[in-house]
Amino acid sequence: MKNINLVKQHPCVQLAHVYEHMFLREINRFLYEKGCFKTLDYFANGTTFDEGGIIVVECGFYTKKALAYKDNIANLSISMGVDNIHVSNALLEIAAEEPTKISVVDKYKIPEEIKLLNSQPWQPLDQIPPIDTKKIRRSSTPIYLTNIPACNPKTLDIKLHLNRDFIKYNRHLTPLANHLFNILLLSISTQITKDFPFYATYIYSNPKTFSNTSKLQILPKAANDIELQNIMDILQKTVTYMISSGFILRFEKYLQNISYNNCPYESPDIATVINESGFTMGRSAWRMVGTQDNILKILKEAKASLVLGRQKLTQNILPHNDC
Repeated sequence: MKNINLVKQHPCVQLAHVYEHMFLREINRFLYEKGCFKTLDYFANGTTFDEGGIIVVECGFYTKKALAYKDNIANLSISMGVDNIHVSNALLEIAAEEPTKISVVDKYKIPEEIKLLNSQPWQPLDQIPPIDTKKIRRSSTPIYLTNIPACNPKTLDIKLHLNRDFIKYNRHLTPLANHLFNILLLSISTQITKDFPFYATYIYSNPKTFSNTSKLQILPKAANDIELQNIMDILQKTVTYMISSGFILRFEKYLQNISYNNCPYESPDIATVINESGFTMGRSAWRMVGTQDNILKILKEAKASLVLGRQKLTQNILPHNDC
């Protein structure tokens, strides 16, 4: 695996935070359109530090397919969107993330500062001199974080699951389904946050219901106009696109090459697999269950359930059960 770590800085911490969200969204968009998917091909994380508005973006590339685009990442340029809609969505995203309210001092200056920050080149972490963050003068313009508690965000639950009858006769496939659902949910959540101002929090597994759930947060006022069928359409479109991009074959290849002796850090966590599926899985076990036929079998049976406030919707993850 190859990693890159990139650094930028802005004296306004929350403006740096907005830019971090926008740049990560651009990384995910770029790699997704190249047919690369989170966990299977790469990971991308970003952190904005209160100490001086330092932004650190880390990307890791697991496969040759993703590694081919490593040198493109630092040169990516964010899109502001029509009427700066991408800036507005990023602001709503961090407002749903932070425990206290955000105050906007100058809304017209936000896109200007974002453009200036975007024009600055990223610096490789390994090549920069020491930065004394205590000497950086922080600014509360154009936005800052207050001490006023934020309103409670609404939560969107995206649950991928199998019915009990299927599990009854295919219990040996639960570790595979659990791992598959986690990878699908990462891409699904990313595609939803591209179009709607959700903040993706975490994914968890429930062994009792044979399900994996991604939780996304959104401000109540932003949630009012969202219809779950639009979210479901994105979910199904994402899964269909992943399949058409060769995901199943590459996922099988990954599973067939799992080795806790040779590649322990790229293999599913042993404790997580046992706790979430009840199975102990090593190289031979993953090779036994990790086949295209079994992956397809799960995809054809899997359902997605969405819950947002009082809205609920359940459908097959494949719109016409096409694989």
